[in-house]
Amino acid sequence: MLPTGEETGGEIHQRLRRGMPFGETQFDDVFGGIVAADGAGTATARIDDPANGRGLRIDFDASFRECVVYNPPHREAICIEPYTCVPDPFRLAAAGRDTGLRVLAPGERFSARIAMTVEG
Repeated sequence: MLPTGEETGGEIHQRLRRGMPFGETQFDDVFGGIVAADGAGTATARIDDPANGRGLRIDFDASFRECVVYNPPHREAICIEPYTCVPDPFRLAAAGRDTGLRVLAPGERFSARIAMTVEG
């Protein structure tokens, strides 16, 4: 499950927007092309539990171009990780891929924002 730089699209995006039960998920994927839905530069990922009406909302700013989503084989957990660049950016950049890698000079600063909120 190493990053290849290959881009795919398809039905998974629509299935995620509609929602899908944990038991139907199998992820070890990088999602790119993230677009903020709020017009303010903040993207959102959600996990909702219809049984108890609660949800976890993860908001992240435009510094995060990609999001890695993984869930282990038991399918009882999921990990949503906003990334500022693709995994393995040095190798993929050397192969000519746009990785989003940001290299800071000594003393240079960078900040980004992620907020997690339990709702319901």
